[in-house]
Amino acid sequence: MSKFEHTIKKRMHIKIVFCIAGAVAFLTAIILKSVTKNNSQGTDDFPIAVLIGMFGGMEAFSIPTILSYRKALKDKEALEALHISETDERNQMIEWKTCRTCFYITLTLLGYAALITAFFNKTIFFTLGVTLILLCVIYVTVKIIFTRKSYR
Repeated sequence: MSKFEHTIKKRMHIKIVFCIAGAVAFLTAIILKSVTKNNSQGTDDFPIAVLIGMFGGMEAFSIPTILSYRKALKDKEALEALHISETDERNQMIEWKTCRTCFYITLTLLGYAALITAFFNKTIFFTLGVTLILLCVIYVTVKIIFTRKSYR
């Protein structure tokens, strides 16, 4: 078994566990919604609806990935094509530039949102500010780790 094939199997198993956990959480959220709906206290359904949507999205993302990995493991040509697409330097550079640009856009939008919410709600302002600071700390930490290690 090649190293890449082993990597794909490991990824597929992680995705399967992720998918099962998402399905259990999705079903739990649906059961919770039905239990609270029967409750006469009139609780808010919004958090449960968000959980249902989030875990439903996890399922919608995981299942096609699992199926593509299974297809690649069964067909040597598909496995080779997947290997080439993942190790191609051009694809890696596009991926890195996309991630970096999205990160900068997210930081900018969070900053603007924090500035705007400062006029309306201090709780949201501080939440966005802490999120912005945490993202910057994570970015600097990861950058320090990557510059100290040689990944060439």
